[in-house]
Amino acid sequence: MKLKSLLAVALVAGASSAMASSFYIAGSVGESDVSIDAPGATSKDENDTAYKLNLGWQFHKNFALEAGYFDLGKGKANSATTNYDFKADGWGLGIVGSLPLNEQWSIFGRIAAVDVDVDQTCTGVGCPAGSSGSSSDWTGNYGLGVQWDITKQFGLRGEFERFDKVGGIGTTGDYDVDVWSLGVVFKF
Repeated sequence: MKLKSLLAVALVAGASSAMASSFYIAGSVGESDVSIDAPGATSKDENDTAYKLNLGWQFHKNFALEAGYFDLGKGKANSATTNYDFKADGWGLGIVGSLPLNEQWSIFGRIAAVDVDVDQTCTGVGCPAGSSGSSSDWTGNYGLGVQWDITKQFGLRGEFERFDKVGGIGTTGDYDVDVWSLGVVFKF
């Protein structure tokens, strides 16, 4: 908790020296895909709705700092005697690099450190040891996207992101989660 507070203070302190027009809020909604490793599963539901909300600071025409919250959704795997449930959310801090193609269109890439909270439960007869639990671990996040600035204050984004090895070995297992999303950007 102290690290989260310290990073938030650093972001606000550094951002306060910038011009107000370099701040933005970005939100997006999309679909997550998690590969659940559940021994003996006869059915899986590995896709769910994912969303995120970020506060950004454009400190250079090609670089921004983003911090925010994300929810990666839920997943399930079932067999005749065992049920696995997975859900993940968290927050992150990262750098976004953008390359303008013209005055309205740009492509961007992100790399971030994310703190992901994972809850996994296994119920039924065939649950292996350590198949239920919670973890909160730091991992990496990276992605690519395209942005269309409709006006100077409003834009649309499309993005693919990978959340690498979320969860913890020995508690929830670790999973790669892919997210495809569409979002909006409000600059102020």
